[in-house]
Amino acid sequence: MRRATFERTPKSLLIGIGVTLLGGALWGVNATVSKILMSDYGADPLWIASIRQLCAGMLFLAAAGATKPKLLTGAVRDVRSYPVYLLGALICVMATQVAYLNAIKWTNSGTATVLQTLNLLFVLAWVCLRGRRLPGKRETLGVALAFMGTVLIATGGDLTTLTLPLAGLMWGLGDALATATMSILPVKVMGRYGNFTVNGLMFLISGVIRCDADRRDARHDARHQRARAGHHLRRGVDRRRVHSGRSGRFRDDSGHGVPGAVAWAGLGSRRNRPGVCLGELVRLARCRRFTQR
Repeated sequence: MRRATFERTPKSLLIGIGVTLLGGALWGVNATVSKILMSDYGADPLWIASIRQLCAGMLFLAAAGATKPKLLTGAVRDVRSYPVYLLGALICVMATQVAYLNAIKWTNSGTATVLQTLNLLFVLAWVCLRGRRLPGKRETLGVALAFMGTVLIATGGDLTTLTLPLAGLMWGLGDALATATMSILPVKVMGRYGNFTVNGLMFLISGVIRCDADRRDARHDARHQRARAGHHLRRGVDRRRVHSGRSGRFRDDSGHGVPGAVAWAGLGSRRNRPGVCLGELVRLARCRRFTQR
């Protein structure tokens, strides 16, 4: 039986090095752009995670369909592997994406990426437990250096203070743990159907679940928005704070009532949904007969 070999030609080594460097550069760009979206544009980390997972899933599946379509078809027909896909989507993909983006939000892109690399420690712990052995000398040295680096990042060299927000540190460690599961949980199915196929299915499932959760949250926020704005409208009409006069049909001396409700509907929502504000304007037009009393 022929043994597997890891020998590569110089050309394949150069291609591999180039792809690795490109992947690292794109990962850095990804973290920086995510930080800008969250800090400057107020984007929700969960929304960014949803878009990333859907796009990455479709990209992976397109690559799998172009290179190894039979493996993609076999993975889809293998119903017994669906629980692994679902667990991988929830634990490996969704948890990693959400934790990483929140770590960026609370700290910065560089710190979050460094904390994510601690996933190697969790993988080493799993390997040692699985093999019932202690870490070797090099592994012990690596663990010590990683621990010292994490302490320096968290304290800034002063062990009496914590320079990083505790939430950012915990999100970063949670991201490292979730990233480690990606190297452990789907190993068997990846060996059977390939990296592109399994990653594509997990990312796509995670993105669909996350989008459905976002849709439910949006509906809940819209109902709460309409109820809150309606309360402002009723309160303004009941207390007769909205007057009609020659200078203007709608005037609110105290800053409440109908104008206050419309302003709150347009600006008070965290996501600033235009549809909610438009709905309140329609409701305002219907209430004109009350304001003329």
